[in-house]
Amino acid sequence: MDTEGQDINAENASSSTTSNATNATTTSQVPCSGLQPFPPFNPHQDTATVGQRWTKWVRRFENLLISLREFDSTVRRGLLLTYVGESANDIFDILPDTGTTYQEAIDCFTQHFVPQGNTDMAIFDFRELKQGSNETLNEYYRRLKTKAVQCNFHSEEAEIKTQIIHKTRDSRLRKKALRETMALKQILDYGNTLERTDEQSKRLDNASKFPSESNETIQTPKKPDSRFQGNKYQKEAPDSGRKSQTCRNCGGKFPHKDGIESCPARGKPCHNCKKIGHFAKYCRSQSKDSGNVRHVNQEKSSDYLQDSDDEFLFTVNTSSGKHPETQVQIGHTKVNILIDSGASVNLLNYPIFQQIQKDDNRIKLQKTNARIFAYGTSTPLELAGEFQATITSASGTFKTAKFYVAQKKSKCILGYESSSSLGLIILNINTLNPVQQDHDVRRIINKHPKLFEGTRNLKGREVKLEIDPTITPVAQTNRKIPHSMKTKVNKKLQEMREEGIIEKVEGATPWLSPLIAIPKKSGDLQLVLDMRIPNTALVRQIPTVNEILQKMEGAKVFTEVDLSQGYLQLTLAEESRHITAFSTPEDPSA
Repeated sequence: MDTEGQDINAENASSSTTSNATNATTTSQVPCSGLQPFPPFNPHQDTATVGQRWTKWVRRFENLLISLREFDSTVRRGLLLTYVGESANDIFDILPDTGTTYQEAIDCFTQHFVPQGNTDMAIFDFRELKQGSNETLNEYYRRLKTKAVQCNFHSEEAEIKTQIIHKTRDSRLRKKALRETMALKQILDYGNTLERTDEQSKRLDNASKFPSESNETIQTPKKPDSRFQGNKYQKEAPDSGRKSQTCRNCGGKFPHKDGIESCPARGKPCHNCKKIGHFAKYCRSQSKDSGNVRHVNQEKSSDYLQDSDDEFLFTVNTSSGKHPETQVQIGHTKVNILIDSGASVNLLNYPIFQQIQKDDNRIKLQKTNARIFAYGTSTPLELAGEFQATITSASGTFKTAKFYVAQKKSKCILGYESSSSLGLIILNINTLNPVQQDHDVRRIINKHPKLFEGTRNLKGREVKLEIDPTITPVAQTNRKIPHSMKTKVNKKLQEMREEGIIEKVEGATPWLSPLIAIPKKSGDLQLVLDMRIPNTALVRQIPTVNEILQKMEGAKVFTEVDLSQGYLQLTLAEESRHITAFSTPEDPSA
């Protein structure tokens, strides 16, 4: 930048403090085309991120000043107000105490665009961040890094490391980070290695699964008969009819103009058999979608880390067996529907739904994330949506139920819950009726008051936890407890110490879990521990549901005993207590 250009910018900045100074009287002006191109700042683009965008814009603008070798404060201010753009200048014109130097202008803008944030809310948002299904580890790290700036963490790197371990979608990375003591950089390097390996392995699998293209002549029948089922093809006999050169993978002209690499089906998954290298229309596997949709079962994912629509998973089976049908009224429309005691959802086809909506325009179809599969396939049926309506049986019994609407032809199904509620299904089983008898409970409590005070330990029995020694202990950082709750938390902890439920730990402990205080509607507090990481080191001894059911076979009389704070009545063995250590607001090392 020449001397004259510097003088002009300085004069503009000092005369009006904006980039709109057009009254300079000097004759040596620098045309706008002489300035280095640089995008202006748009304060109205996204007000939720305006502070972050402003900080980023200033950092890049100062890099521009360095490249221009411009260090004079007055000239830098003029360039700032020139480059920042008209919208930002309009805001600058009404700001108080804008000063005369470059730094004063920057501070004034920053004070306006970057409001003082709520640290507690920022920490809450940080804890909620988890890796997206299509997000790489580096992208997830950058999101955490950006959010951590607003949290004022004592150790930002440690917090980001803990969050990655908790919220990464890769269980292999989580297990290794829990098993070994790894720094944040080591975790990122290992995670990136896993991603590269997965990507390379996927490419190799796709290449190996792609069928080799051959000059095989195939014939498409003009009309279906017993020889042609679904999308099958049959090799042409020497004396057969008209021939056509067709690619058996994509259906296009064979051979392809640019060779096998140009086949549209190359590397694409088949929606029917899930193999790579051909379209579903030309799939040579046995079609598994034939038959009427009948049996519906509901399955749900038990993995708390999973975050996708697949956690609502449904299975639809086909069967040629006969099943009872009945006529019900859905809304104002009478519908013949199949009663299926094995179905956990209700299913209608689209023509029936259109008739229901025509008779009652208050019924609206809503978007659904449910997935329904025909038996033996992994391709979900096309759903138009879901809706809720009143269903009435012939006897006059009615209830409000949810219905899923299939896009294509299917049977109308009434699931078990709706069928039983309407009295259409009666199960021939022994009914167990709960028996409650009042044995003058109040009299017993008054007679033995000491037995019902506080929390007592179960005598003569200790609980020993089986801990996997190969798992590396993790000492987690303390969770921040609101100041308004600290007094109640400390009081609750003191009561638990006096009752012998917890004890203070002297010195360092290898395991450390954060304490979480949950307020109750009654005004009391519930103290819980985030034990997800220590749980990975525990060898489970709790019996499965099937094991319990086997022991209960033939039983008809059951007694329910509800222990008040039952877990707190069990004494932990001395060698098992270290894994349950937790930090408190009054002494983080306790």
